[in-house]
Amino acid sequence: MTQNHTTDWLWQKKMREKTHMSFYLDRSTFHVFTNAIRRVGSPPYVRFLINPDNLCMAMESYDKKGPTSFSVPPKLFSDSKGTSMRIQSKRFCCLLADKMGWDETKSYRVPGHIFSKQQIVIFDLSQAVELNGKESHASQNDVVSTQRPIENKVPTLNRK
Repeated sequence: MTQNHTTDWLWQKKMREKTHMSFYLDRSTFHVFTNAIRRVGSPPYVRFLINPDNLCMAMESYDKKGPTSFSVPPKLFSDSKGTSMRIQSKRFCCLLADKMGWDETKSYRVPGHIFSKQQIVIFDLSQAVELNGKESHASQNDVVSTQRPIENKVPTLNRK
């Protein structure tokens, strides 16, 4: 790695911001913090891309409707009450629960890092924690003591 690449990598590591998203599988919804969406450029849509090989998910700024994109309400950034965008998608929640082996009657919080310059947020699905039900309206700092780490149960194919 050259000096410029090392410097860029260290700068990006320092400059990235932490965030998280929460999945409420029993309600087929998930929440993304407004600040994370704002930091990727306040786009009209956000798109989610799942990499099952390294158990991560990217949320990126997107400009059109598609099968893996969701519309960002224009009032999201002006509403002082809203700290997160609520997305309801049974298909997306079921897909993720199936890939990760999550219980569809439970809720999970997934940590992530915001990379503003690249207009992307990377969520580490392997670090998901199960929520105990009291966190739906709590802030990120309020839930630390009530989280329980979960074991990753990525389904494997049984070949005979």
